[in-house]
Order: sequence, then structure tokens, then C-alpha cells
Amino acid sequence: MLPEGQAPFPPGMPGQKIPEPPSTPWWEDAAVIVAITSLWPVFLKWPGSHWLYIMYAAAAAMILIFVRRMRRLNKLTREHKQKNMGPFPFRAGGPADSWKNGKE
Repeated sequence: MLPEGQAPFPPGMPGQKIPEPPSTPWWEDAAVIVAITSLWPVFLKWPGSHWLYIMYAAAAAMILIFVRRMRRLNKLTREHKQKNMGPFPFRAGGPADSWKNGKE
């Protein structure tokens, strides 16, 4: 059994604690659900031009959420590099690609 907060294969030094990932704001998750549901009136061919405006608003919200999440990912990547914790997981050349080079 592993100690609390330790992954089975840590990305850096053995025994290094894995930081808790930041949670997304609740309104972002709710906006994604609203944006997905705003597409249904088009598929169901409901009458009314107000559905078009709702879809435009949902598209703008999705762009805003995309930009915010990309900034958050870039911030985490920069912090990871500044701590000199090794390659960022799931990036080319990281631990997931070690099998390509014959390393273990």
C-alpha cells in the first residue's frame, strides 16, 4: 500500500508527493453543459430565432472557457518546469515515451 498522496510511479524523484490538481470553477462546468444542451433545439428543429442567439452566447462562453483552461495548463507547465521536476507527464520525451528510446 502506498503512502497518502504518492503515485505508483512518481514523475520525479522516488517518494516525491504528487500535488493535488486544481479544480475547475463550477460555473465553467455548468457553462459546458448549457452549451451542449443549447445545440438540441437545432437538431429538433424547434421554431424561434432566439435559439440562434443562445447558441452564439454558448459559443462565446466555450471560447472563454477554452482560453481560461489553456492558461491554467500553461501555468501548471511553467510551475512544473520551474521546480525542475523533470519532463512534464504526457509530453513528448517524458516518462511515457521512454519505451521508444529503449530506456526503462
